[in-house]
Amino acid sequence: MEPQHVWIKNLDLNEAKNDDFDVYAKNKLESWIKMERRDDNLWGVFQEDFGYFDETTFQRIDKPILRKICDHLRANGVFVHKQQRYKMARALAEIATEENPSVWS
Repeated sequence: MEPQHVWIKNLDLNEAKNDDFDVYAKNKLESWIKMERRDDNLWGVFQEDFGYFDETTFQRIDKPILRKICDHLRANGVFVHKQQRYKMARALAEIATEENPSVWS
C-alpha cells in the first residue's frame, strides 16, 4: 500500500481526528526538510505551523512523529528542551509560543 500523502493546510482543532494531527505534523516536517529550513527560519516556520497548538494538542500526535520533529529541530539549530521526564509535547508547546528563539548554551 502506498503512503498516504494528504496535505492538510490548517487543522480545525475541534473537528480533527488524531490521524489528522499525525498527517498534518508529518507533512509540515516533510516541507521543512524539502525547503531546507534551519535556525531562526525553521523556528519561525514552526511557530507559523504550530503556534495555535498547546501541550494537550501536541499530545494528540503519535510519539514517534513528535520525536522526529524534536530531532529535526535540534539537528537544524532550534533549541528543544531535552531532559529525562520532560515531555516532548511540553517542549514543543513552549517553542510554539516563545517570543524569541532560545539560545543554545
